[in-house]
Amino acid sequence: LGGKIFAEAQNTKHLVKPRMRADALLRTGVAARPGGLRLGGGVSSFPRSRPVALLPDGGFDTAAFEDAIEAVSGARFVGSSVFTDVQQQALLVGFIMLLAAVSPYVLGLVLPQTLNKLFFLPIYTDDEAGRRAEIYWKLMYATLGLSLTTLAVIEVFTTDRNAATILRDSYLLWSVFYTAAIIKIRVEATDFDIIAVNRFGIQLWHVLVVAVMWGSVYFSYA
Repeated sequence: LGGKIFAEAQNTKHLVKPRMRADALLRTGVAARPGGLRLGGGVSSFPRSRPVALLPDGGFDTAAFEDAIEAVSGARFVGSSVFTDVQQQALLVGFIMLLAAVSPYVLGLVLPQTLNKLFFLPIYTDDEAGRRAEIYWKLMYATLGLSLTTLAVIEVFTTDRNAATILRDSYLLWSVFYTAAIIKIRVEATDFDIIAVNRFGIQLWHVLVVAVMWGSVYFSYA
């Protein structure tokens, strides 16, 4: 009886350590699969010569498991962000700036009476030229929307860029849009004289938006 117990212990000894390591690995969210290791939704590009074999009693084949450990430690995971911390922060700052810049127009849907009287209608002269200037904003926003969607479609269907890269590229279009807005307001004030209010605050705000957006673009590409 003692010899039988000793033999059983010897047969299972080599499974204890791999199983403990397997449990620790699985607790980190890594799942073994024939084509690679999955971590946070991505699949490693590290090729394995042997699959991780799960033995009938729940243990892992030791040799194959060593390959799995090597794959986890040295693999680059498909779909993971390749952006630095500075680039990610630049994208976040750009989003906050856009949120502040566009929010008044979004709030105009909820508070039309208030914002129309205090924010939108008083800007231009109440004539045909002022009406055309207001319409031109609609044309610019429609062009921006189509450009953003077209850029996303092109990059999704013709490249392998991830979502973060597509977001970064979209900031280029936003920066161009607000740069054009500065030029538009200046021309309307100096060449057509249709700005009915002091444009200093308006221009200063747009300059701030443009500076932050181009800065976001610069640091997200650097």
